[in-house]
Amino acid sequence: MKEIKVLYLVPPHHAPGRVAAYTFLEEEIYALADSGVRIYLVSPVAQPDQTIQGAHIRTLPPGNSALERRRTLAFLAKKINLIPPHNLSSLRACYHAARVERFASDIIKRENINVIHSHFGWPSGFGGLFARAATAQPLVASFRGNDLLLDRSINYGARLYSFYDQAVRRLLRSADMTLYYSEFMRCTALSHGARVETTRVIKKGVDLEHFRVADDKAKLRANLGLQGRPIILTVAGLIPRKGIDFILEGLAQLKSSFDFSFVVCGEGPERSKLEQLSVRLGLAERTRFVGKVERSLMPQFFSACDVFVLASLVEAAGNVVLEAMASGCAVVCTNSGGPPEYVADKKSGFVVPVADARALAEKIGLLLGDSELREVMGKRARDHAAQQYPYSRMIEDVRQIYLDSISLQKERHGQIASLSFG
Repeated sequence: MKEIKVLYLVPPHHAPGRVAAYTFLEEEIYALADSGVRIYLVSPVAQPDQTIQGAHIRTLPPGNSALERRRTLAFLAKKINLIPPHNLSSLRACYHAARVERFASDIIKRENINVIHSHFGWPSGFGGLFARAATAQPLVASFRGNDLLLDRSINYGARLYSFYDQAVRRLLRSADMTLYYSEFMRCTALSHGARVETTRVIKKGVDLEHFRVADDKAKLRANLGLQGRPIILTVAGLIPRKGIDFILEGLAQLKSSFDFSFVVCGEGPERSKLEQLSVRLGLAERTRFVGKVERSLMPQFFSACDVFVLASLVEAAGNVVLEAMASGCAVVCTNSGGPPEYVADKKSGFVVPVADARALAEKIGLLLGDSELREVMGKRARDHAAQQYPYSRMIEDVRQIYLDSISLQKERHGQIASLSFG
């Protein structure tokens, strides 16, 4: 078939030279481009159109001209049936969605793009629905976590906002395909209106060359200033959803029995609170808050650690779990949604209940007290990642989704044509 051309709609990064708000999406974009997919992106950053590592960036024009306003209002009027009645009271948000989707439609037509692929509901939850209607090209909508999951107790989830909630429900029902990275996320989507026949699950992948077992762990620890104690690592934003307070409470139960260092990679609004908690629990001397770590340096921390812990209260899948496994780490994770689909309980790690400091302490203590068990589980974790989750497999799966969506679109057009001339 002809070249696959994809308009890849992602929450933008507002810094020049960046193509997406999340590093893992940028890595996926570049890998797809390397695989031969021609990727186009919409950028709100005022900069010339450009190509970065094979990704073709098209800049959204300023929206303050009279011509731009007239074109957007005309486009919106034609797509008004796609807007949930509840959302019509928020005219400014509807106008913004129409403006960016009209520009997306222009790119699709100008560049002969044959697949629209949106992530996180793109902006405002419509996720390419207007562009699909305007161009008749197939729409694949990927859902990653914050776009569907909701926990009001910790103020988590875009669906806290009613405009987004209503828009994304329509996206779930209307997209040609909806794509998830765990069965947990797929089931969540089905409960909110996704059609069974359009849902697809792709397992995540990890770069097995980038994340790997250390050749010399002792030397690596010395370089990081972490020598002397077994290392427990977590990599997460310092926010309530990640449950780092429960890790600290669990480790407080182990401090009299085991020697260890707890390393926290990540930044966020809870940092001061968590630092104070480590002091109150008598763990300040054993805990190191590293802050935000450059992506290129993260493999060193994974390779240096003995036990990796992800204590999320809710989690779509968890990239860091795969990165830890690929680095040969035994993993302790919570039964928070997607992670147990990747961690084989009692084989490559342990799965414990959410918000249970005692259970975390029990499994971490078991690994700290048994170096042979750590080694065996770490090897199994690496083998499991290598066999099931190579990054190239994930990219090929996404390419196949594009091919399938194009084929389905052609099939539908053929059926319509046969009915028209039958």
